[in-house]
Amino acid sequence: MKIRAIHTCLLLAACGSQQKSPEVAITPDPQPPPVTVLDDTIRPGSRVAIQLDEAVGPQFSHEGQRVTASVIPTTSDRGDVVFPAGTKLILQVTRLQPGMAGTMGLVSLLPRAVSYRGESFPVDGRIVGVSQGEIVPQGSLTPADLERDLLGKTAVISVGASPPQQQLPPGTAMSVELRGPLPLAFWSEGDRRKLDLGWVRDILAIFDEKDDRELVGKRIVLFDVAVESVIGDVVFWVGPSKNQRLLVVMDQFLDEPETRTVVRADDRVDLEGTIELMPPRSVAPLLWNMVSEKEAASLTPHPVYVHATKVVHASPQPKAKR
Repeated sequence: MKIRAIHTCLLLAACGSQQKSPEVAITPDPQPPPVTVLDDTIRPGSRVAIQLDEAVGPQFSHEGQRVTASVIPTTSDRGDVVFPAGTKLILQVTRLQPGMAGTMGLVSLLPRAVSYRGESFPVDGRIVGVSQGEIVPQGSLTPADLERDLLGKTAVISVGASPPQQQLPPGTAMSVELRGPLPLAFWSEGDRRKLDLGWVRDILAIFDEKDDRELVGKRIVLFDVAVESVIGDVVFWVGPSKNQRLLVVMDQFLDEPETRTVVRADDRVDLEGTIELMPPRSVAPLLWNMVSEKEAASLTPHPVYVHATKVVHASPQPKAKR
C-alpha cells in the first residue's frame, strides 16, 4: 500500500490572496481507470467517480452536515461491474467559509461511507478531482490549517466569490481515491462475514505486524480496551502497558458537546476508526496542540495511530460465577 504523508486541508488566510477560481480546475475522467480488485476486495488506490445529489455552499449548508453523491458504476480490472447503480457515497461537510472582499468561498468535504439499499459501510478516501471550482493546493495551506484536518483527507474546494456562485451545484462531478480496502461483499446478499475483510479487531495484531505499510488505511474496531494514559481531551493511549500501547486521536466531530466522551486513565472503551501513519516528531505538536515536545518524542517508536470516529465507554463486563 502506498503510504501518503500527512497533509492538512483547511484554508484560512492563505486563500485570502486568491482573486478568482477557474470554472474547471480538475475534471474527473468520465471513464476512470479500472478499479483494482484482489481477494474480493476493492484495493486502496482505486478511484471512484461520483456526482453530487445536492448543492453544498457556505450560504445554506452547515458544518457537520452529511450529503450524498451518486457513484457511477465502473468496471474492475478483472472485468466485473463494481459500484452497481444505486450506490451512494456519503460525504461530510467539514468546513464552510463565505467569500468576502473579492476572495473565494471555501467548501471542505470528507468521504465517510458508501451506502447501498439501506446499508452503509465506512470508507476511507479523499476527493482528488472536481469539475466545479478548484481544489486548493497543499502549498497554499497555513499552520493554522493543521488544527482542523489531521489526516489530509478533507479536500478544500474554492468556489465563487459572489453568493450565487458560492456553491458546488447538484451534478458536480468528483473523483475519490480510496485509501482503505472496501469488500465486494457489501453489495452481495451472500455471506456478510466477508465484510470483516480489511478490518483490524485485535490490538495485538498492530504490535505483531512486521510491515507497517499493511496497516495504514485499514479500519479498526476494538472492544473493552484499557486506556493506558491520557494526553488531552482527544488524544490518549490504549493498550495493556506502556510498552504495548496505541495512540488514539478522536475525530474533531467527537469533541462536540453532544458527542463528547471524556476519557480518563484506566477507563475501558470501545472504539472504531482508521489506522494512520504517525506524523513526524516535529509535526505532532502542530497537529495536536495539546501534545508537548516531550510527548511528541514518545511517539517516535510508534509507526501508526488510530484516527477514531467512535469512542464510547465499554459496557461493564459481567463477573464470572464461582
